[in-house]
Amino acid sequence: MEYIAIDSNELVNGKASFSTDVFVDITETALKKTKDVVAAKKDPIDVSYKDKKLSVSIAIRVLLGTNVVKICEALQTRVHDNILEMTGIDCQDISLDIAGFFTKEKEKAKD
Repeated sequence: MEYIAIDSNELVNGKASFSTDVFVDITETALKKTKDVVAAKKDPIDVSYKDKKLSVSIAIRVLLGTNVVKICEALQTRVHDNILEMTGIDCQDISLDIAGFFTKEKEKAKD
């Protein structure tokens, strides 16, 4: 398990160390709560911390016929706000890799 040590000047309230799994879990929750978007693969989330900067990358698929820009903005905002609220870290680098599209019928068939 990989840990990220964050200095007090990067946090709203002090110094802490976090497992990268924490950020993956927060991001997965945000992804599940965002309408019209799903994970593009089994492990769609990559978290890294370099040069005092937290980066989150998510591979997604978007519902065919919806506004991709609007959905991506909503997901990025939700991930950012959840990470800030739960950890005190202001993650400004949230990248989305749009791997494709899906239809509701095909998603229902998977379940």
